Amino acid sequence: LLTNMESMLFWSKGQMENFKPNIRIVPVSGLFDYIQKFFGETEHTRIRFSQTPAQDLLVSTDENYLQIIMQNLTSNAIKALKNKPDGIIEWVARKEGDKTILSITDNGPGINPEQVKALYEDKVTVNEKSGFGLHLVKDLARAIQYKISVEPRPGMGTTFILST
Repeated sequence: LLTNMESMLFWSKGQMENFKPNIRIVPVSGLFDYIQKFFGETEHTRIRFSQTPAQDLLVSTDENYLQIIMQNLTSNAIKALKNKPDGIIEWVARKEGDKTILSITDNGPGINPEQVKALYEDKVTVNEKSGFGLHLVKDLARAIQYKISVEPRPGMGTTFILST
């Protein structure tokens, strides 16, 4: 609850007119370490991390914004896997030309279309099905000039993709 409150307060602060992201070079390994520490004690779900190329990738971003985005996406994946004894979440970082791509994939039931609307429509009503998290993710991604997309695979899982 405290973490969710902190995320919401950080997001609301970002909505203020004079608050701007603090963009700097951040190692992807540090972002992965943050997620591992935050969710390290998750039962019944294994979280894996990989980078291509194998050496540490660097991203130009606001570290706090990106951590909150990754934290929300990981939390959503864990919730989707709550009844799955062999849950797997995989974070992948890779370079495609001059872009860095971060993706998170889970092997859960797949996101439903109603929840996906929160990423693409500004006028979606926040409720139990769509939640607040994806609205937060969308707004923070936009603030740091990241694109976010989703690849639902009904019955097989979901992949969220963040790109610079």
